[in-house]
Amino acid sequence: MTRRRRRREVLVPPSKVEEAILRVLAEIPLPLTVRQIFYQLVSKRVIPNTVQAYSRYDHILVGLRRRCPDVDARIVDRTRPLYRGDDSFWRDQENYVEVWLEKDALSTLVRQRTSVYHCALQVTRGYPSLTVIRDLAQRVPEGSRLVVLYLGDFDPSGEDIFRLISREVRERFTNVTLEKVALREEDIKRFGLPPVPAKRTDPRYRKFVRRHGNRAVELDALSPQVLLEKVGEAILRFTDLEAQAETTYNAFVYSRASQLVDEALHSLRTRLLNAALTHLREGLDAEAQVVAAREALKTHLKPQLTVPDDLQRRIQGELAQMLPSGLGRG
Repeated sequence: MTRRRRRREVLVPPSKVEEAILRVLAEIPLPLTVRQIFYQLVSKRVIPNTVQAYSRYDHILVGLRRRCPDVDARIVDRTRPLYRGDDSFWRDQENYVEVWLEKDALSTLVRQRTSVYHCALQVTRGYPSLTVIRDLAQRVPEGSRLVVLYLGDFDPSGEDIFRLISREVRERFTNVTLEKVALREEDIKRFGLPPVPAKRTDPRYRKFVRRHGNRAVELDALSPQVLLEKVGEAILRFTDLEAQAETTYNAFVYSRASQLVDEALHSLRTRLLNAALTHLREGLDAEAQVVAAREALKTHLKPQLTVPDDLQRRIQGELAQMLPSGLGRG
């Protein structure tokens, strides 16, 4: 019996792969994912459609993106959801806090806490992509300290994901705090979680076992209530509650003022239009009616709260459109 020799994959030089990537980006002037570019190279027969070829291509592309910001800006990641918080709640805070989650399956649960505190929730689905790390810079307010709170498994990959996130984020930010909130080694004993042997097939298995022993626990093993408590407590440790309360109050006042202006303008517009239709033909001074209505509007709003300047300008603008010339066109 003769043995069939396995054909060795012919490796295309990295420079040729980079040239092909740049040609694809030039030919398709749209945001592309890493996988879309890969299949373009496969269709052009630059590289084969194999797991090994994809891994090598991904490594080459990462190097190209790090050297060329224009290339990096063209790459998007549609597979790792970002649930944005309310940026206005962090403008007056010393810290800007985000929660990063290894598993998308737990995102609905974790959002029950991040939404309460207006935090962004970034799902990494395992290791975060270079795009996820890059886009973080667009969300951090200028002058704020970045705080990343990570939730992941206690196993070789979960620990290594946090290591990689810490390294990548620290390379881009000087004022940063990173913390693994869950699952931590001490959580296993504290909450009576049943460990299982770590996966021997994980490339990080030996390093993990030397450091922690041969026991691993997934984040899902933690009870939902405990997980929510840990997330909430971690966020609060980095939050100025007085500043956030003041921001919340100001947002409420503005919302209420806007609502009052809408109601008052609607009522005023209705009264003026009815007056115009009924009395203009009788020779009444419609402009005088507008002036009187403006004074009534101020009296109506003043005792309830102070109307912000931009809403005052809006009132004046809408009143100007209600003057007789505008009414005549109706």
